Amino acid sequence: LEPPPPPTDAKFSVFGVAHDLAAPPPSLANDADSELLYTDSAAVRLNPQRSLTALARSQLTTFLALIGRLSHDAEGHEVYTQDLAAITANMHDLINGYRPHQARETVILHMEEHIDQMRDDIRRIRDVGLRVRALLGQLTTDAAPPPETTANSHQEASAKQRTVNRQMAAWAALN
Repeated sequence: LEPPPPPTDAKFSVFGVAHDLAAPPPSLANDADSELLYTDSAAVRLNPQRSLTALARSQLTTFLALIGRLSHDAEGHEVYTQDLAAITANMHDLINGYRPHQARETVILHMEEHIDQMRDDIRRIRDVGLRVRALLGQLTTDAAPPPETTANSHQEASAKQRTVNRQMAAWAALN
C-alpha cells in the first residue's frame, strides 16, 4: 500500500466535505454562538489542566443538579442539558487546543528515545569491535611460535620424519 500524494493546493475533500489547509483550526473563541467558560490566554492553552479540572467539576455539579431536577420534575431539564453541552464543548476546545503542543512533545520524546537507542547501538558496536580486535591480536600472537622454539620444532619434525621413513622402509621390506 502506498499513501496518497500530499495535496497540491490548500484545499482537499474528505467524505465529500471540503477542507482548507490555510484556515485556522476551529475554536470556540471564533464561534459567536458558543459561550467561552475559560480565559482564552496563551498560559491556559499551554497548560489547560487547571481549567479542565474546573470545567470537570462544573460538569459533575451540573450533572448532579440535572439528576436532582429530573427526580422531582422531568420538564425542567433543558437549561441543565444546555449547560452540560456548553461545558463539554469548552473542555473539548481546550483539549483540541493542547494537541499541537502534545504532538510536539511526543515527537521530541520519540526522537530522544531513538537517539538514546542509537547511542546504545553505537556503544555495543564499539565494544564488539574492541573484542574482535583483541581476539585478532591474540590469534596473531598464537599463530607465530616464539623464535627459540622454531629451531627445536624443526629438529623434532625432522626426527619424526626419519622415524616415519624407517617405518615405511620396514613395511616395504616385509611385502
